[in-house]
Amino acid sequence: MRPKEHPFFKICIEKWGRMLPVWNKEFEFTFATCDEDFSKDHTRLGAIAAACNAILDEYLDGHDYVLTMDSDIVAMPFDIVTQLHEANPDGVTAPMVFVEGTDQFYDTSGFLEGGERIQHKPPYFLSTEDLVDLDCVGTIYLAPAYLYRETRYANEPAGFTDHEEVMAGARKLGMRVVCDRNVVVSHACLPLYGENWR
Repeated sequence: MRPKEHPFFKICIEKWGRMLPVWNKEFEFTFATCDEDFSKDHTRLGAIAAACNAILDEYLDGHDYVLTMDSDIVAMPFDIVTQLHEANPDGVTAPMVFVEGTDQFYDTSGFLEGGERIQHKPPYFLSTEDLVDLDCVGTIYLAPAYLYRETRYANEPAGFTDHEEVMAGARKLGMRVVCDRNVVVSHACLPLYGENWR
């Protein structure tokens, strides 16, 4: 969560914190956000990475999985953790992420296939499989917690996204990094909320 988060996104974050434990009963949850402002010492991606690492430093111990998600997700299946886990229990799994109300894929900087950004419009990926093997995913994904005991987000990400270092670490550990076409979430269309695209 950003230090000056939009009020509607705060409501969504609170909703996910209440909803996820109810619809994913086989998991126990610790819901954590970071509202510390890291922007004065970092680039935009570096500040996001620093916030993610701060959360992991405080909450990782005692957990088996980590669901990482942007603060501006506005719709998702209530049982998303169960669905992502069932699809790829030993790897990193992301859903399809569309800009709300459209078929435009949101995070084409975070979702990389063959070293390239995926497409905004269908078919999105080169692969036609339901579980699409990727180099990197972003926005929202479930990963085994031991991944973060081996690697963390780069202090100043050098590539397209803050997730690349973690995804490279996952692949090095032999994990599949995939997007599940059968699970869909909506990312805020930021201009509708008076915010610029990030």
